[in-house]
Amino acid sequence: MFCENCGAKLNENVKFCENCGTKVERKDKSFVKSNNSFSNSINSAGLSQKDLQNMDEVVSIGMEFESKDDFLKAFIQGSKIISFKRYMHFYKCFLHFSYKENNIIRWNTAAFFFGTLYFFYRKCYITGSIALIASIIFSFFSPLLSFLLNVAYGLFADFIIYSRYTKLMKKTENLSSKKEKINYIEKEGGTSKLWILVLIVLLFVIDPLMSKIYISSISLSM
Repeated sequence: MFCENCGAKLNENVKFCENCGTKVERKDKSFVKSNNSFSNSINSAGLSQKDLQNMDEVVSIGMEFESKDDFLKAFIQGSKIISFKRYMHFYKCFLHFSYKENNIIRWNTAAFFFGTLYFFYRKCYITGSIALIASIIFSFFSPLLSFLLNVAYGLFADFIIYSRYTKLMKKTENLSSKKEKINYIEKEGGTSKLWILVLIVLLFVIDPLMSKIYISSISLSM
């Protein structure tokens, strides 16, 4: 459970936030269970019937996500406005990863089709750089390997983005107010179209160069 004012983690049964002093407003779990939008999010988060049997734990995690809704929005959309559908995609994925820690697979169609570009777009620069190098290397061997690499991007992209979100949330623990935390998350989260343009330009430069190297290596082998 987290403070709705500053985002600090709260201990069980506390009446006031130890960080900022705000009164803790507790949501009734029975209300959350009966709330249709919340129930739909739970049901579409990839949880099995066995998971749903332990509903109290699921609801507890769901309530934690409700309390951090502003941080999620700040991370996913940054300073821009995105569609509700896109927001709910990440909301459901993050809820899924929070409850099922050992299951890191969720399908992301955009990551499958755009590969390296998608990671740079979501500001996952380290992953994007590794993916770019891997894509260049794999392209030398077989189109099938390149395809399988893109499938891997589609399967694991959402978890990579979720991992980045959790790291950013930990970095905000030293910030005192909720506004400061949201501003930091907005700045570091969101998307970046500039890096996509830079990468496209680089690919136009790199691709002909790699083709020349590839042709030269074939000529030498003959």
